[in-house]
Amino acid sequence: MYDEHKDFVEAMREKGNNVKLVEIPNGTHDTFAAGQILGFQMEAKKAAAEAAVFVNAAGTKKRQ
Repeated sequence: MYDEHKDFVEAMREKGNNVKLVEIPNGTHDTFAAGQILGFQMEAKKAAAEAAVFVNAAGTKKRQ
């Protein structure tokens, strides 16, 4: 599904959407949920931190 995710992100960018593909080496699909179950806790934390940075930055841009 990796290639499909990359294609989706690119298609959304082409339509003018602000998106970010967070790639976690050795992570699983849906790292947020599955990471906690499958032993990828550090990867899940990194994915959550990356998402938080993106969401916070996007929210800041809208307020300006």
